[in-house]
Amino acid sequence: MNSPTTLQTPPPTASSTVTTPKIDQPTRLSPDVVANSAGALRSDVVQLSADVADTHNWLLDIQLEARTDEAAKRSPLDLLGELSDLGFAWTSIARLVGVSVPGLRKWRQGESVSGDNRRRLARVVAFVNILNRHHMVSDVASWLDMPLAESGLTGIDVFAAGQIADLTEYAAQHITGSELLDRTIPEWRDDLETPFEVFTADDGQRAIRMRPGQVEGAWSRRPTRPGSTSLSARK
Repeated sequence: MNSPTTLQTPPPTASSTVTTPKIDQPTRLSPDVVANSAGALRSDVVQLSADVADTHNWLLDIQLEARTDEAAKRSPLDLLGELSDLGFAWTSIARLVGVSVPGLRKWRQGESVSGDNRRRLARVVAFVNILNRHHMVSDVASWLDMPLAESGLTGIDVFAAGQIADLTEYAAQHITGSELLDRTIPEWRDDLETPFEVFTADDGQRAIRMRPGQVEGAWSRRPTRPGSTSLSARK
């Protein structure tokens, strides 16, 4: 007759001998504490982001000045020739440099260039090369002449306003076209005003009509670029 099987308790292991700590009261975090901590962290991140952006802009200025120093060693005729070969119109070059087209023509004919204008010209060439080499912008001439945020303003207008670092941030896709214009030409949205609106006609087709309250034949449109002439039509 078989004897009953005796179950033996296995020898204690290291894990079975660990005493579970006794917690009299569970640890709890107040929702207020969590929300306040997250808010403080968010504020720190915002401040850090702003500090990094300022540092980046400062370094962009240093980069541009260093490349400008290099370009300024070349002759003005050489710099003008490079911009022309890259597809820039003489009117665009004149606006970027801040001189008149006849002034550029005199330079091309061998007239001397002042030191200030030579550096401005070198800065344009340096900026164009930075966009192409470091921000993957091909055909910089057409990119700078491209309308921003469906407005009549372009990168040339922003450059001419002296906001080169912001334009570089836009090229790096750190900001949008609207944000770029908000920073550099705050009144740009005023140029979007128009007396017309698009509506769906009775036949289901989209059409254009005067906005309510507008007097037909007596309207004006603000200039879309700094220095341009206002267009108007009156009875």
